[in-house]
Amino acid sequence: MLAQWSLGTSYEGGHSWPAYFIEWASEEIDRELEPDERWGYGQQTYVIQCEETLRVKIGTAKQPEARLRLLQTGSSSTLRLIAILGIPEKEAHYWLREHRVRGEWFAWGPVVEAYVAEHRRAA
Repeated sequence: MLAQWSLGTSYEGGHSWPAYFIEWASEEIDRELEPDERWGYGQQTYVIQCEETLRVKIGTAKQPEARLRLLQTGSSSTLRLIAILGIPEKEAHYWLREHRVRGEWFAWGPVVEAYVAEHRRAA
């Protein structure tokens, strides 16, 4: 259960309102697109980079461009979609775990850059 519904309040599970809302809204986008295949066929592993910090978010969505727009709404920094990977999100998270900053965000550097280049899906 959520403790309160006011902006800036922490919720059960450690989410603040913006993070909780973004997670919920992202799931709603996927659910509306294909309810029967929400976590199956059609998911793409994306890499979105924050131009200010150069950190990257590695996640999955059926429509990475829609996810980028959703994340951009909650960010004061410019975000850009830099790659779609041909591997599952969990695999990327595992191999890049030493570069994790928080959650699905990773520090950009030579190792992460090489990993993304190696696993980038051909257009």
